[in-house]
Amino acid sequence: MSDPALLSIQQALASIADRLGSIETKIGLESSTEAGDGPALLPPAVSAFDKHVASTLPSLLSAIATIGNSEISAAGGIIENCWACMRVVVAVAASSGKPSPADRNAVLSELLKASGLAGATAGLQKLGRDRDASNHIKAVGEAMGCISWLTLDGPSAEFVKSAADGSEYWSNRVLKDNRGKKGRLAHITFCANLGNLVKELSIYVKKSHTTGLAWKMGGAPPLSKENVEAAVATARGKGTKDAAAPTAPAPAPAAAAATSSSPKKKGMVNSGLNALKSALEAKRTNTGESAASGLKKVTRDQQSWRKEYKQDGGSAPVPTSLPRPTAKAAVASSKPAPPSKCEYHAPSQKWLLEHQGSSTNNPL
Repeated sequence: MSDPALLSIQQALASIADRLGSIETKIGLESSTEAGDGPALLPPAVSAFDKHVASTLPSLLSAIATIGNSEISAAGGIIENCWACMRVVVAVAASSGKPSPADRNAVLSELLKASGLAGATAGLQKLGRDRDASNHIKAVGEAMGCISWLTLDGPSAEFVKSAADGSEYWSNRVLKDNRGKKGRLAHITFCANLGNLVKELSIYVKKSHTTGLAWKMGGAPPLSKENVEAAVATARGKGTKDAAAPTAPAPAPAAAAATSSSPKKKGMVNSGLNALKSALEAKRTNTGESAASGLKKVTRDQQSWRKEYKQDGGSAPVPTSLPRPTAKAAVASSKPAPPSKCEYHAPSQKWLLEHQGSSTNNPL
């Protein structure tokens, strides 16, 4: 067989393989190698997610490290943890059948808890105390709203994109605050990469999860609450629940300082209370009387704020009322009264009556 003929056959086979691969990607089937040739490949949705992470997340984390702010670095750890947990959810769905509509919400809730994604962004609420990092944290908080696409039943790419639009507002504030400052390039890179992370996630969701979170097809048993933890452990490649739990990001120094200083303040309060208690105990007599024992009762005539109060044993003072302000006499106006009017206004078909009077004070 001639070389041109062989080359044409190879090109035709390559074209057929590409078409089959695109069909598998659209219908969500797992690609696998021949038995004995090697381990099974990742599902298309998981493989595409890994490509998305590899092309977007490292550049964002690098920009955060360049800024060098502790709170922004803590926010970067939260972002990295959220994307790692998101991959676990995608991997579990790609290897499990879709749960029934009645169990869907309960199964997804349990899946988010087991993967660590539920409450993964709670640490952002403790950040933002540093004025230089406040807008950065708010931008990250708006962007993290995109992770709720996993719970939507239907197309969710536009929902993810809306999170990028909300984050862009605070990113613009970051750019404005750092305009003309030294090191502003790192902040520009941070804002660009944060928006790109969410926008690329929207593109990934639109391609791999067209009608919502993609589940395994082909008769796979539906995922239930009872086997969620086992599925999460398998997706992580670990057998125990404790080992599967994600590593929580380190707390911000500001929050750590507040936590470390609270025992000191508490000790100061306790020492003050103990000193007061010791002083009162020292005044207690052998008979058991306290420091308040033997105090005279203050009667009503000894209470200076009461009307019965008697000063130096004398009679109670007679309360005096303040003089009432006298009403000012009405000052006659020196201006003459305006002339009276009695006119018919044709456009509105109304009579105009103004400043009408009568010497007898009778109404008209």
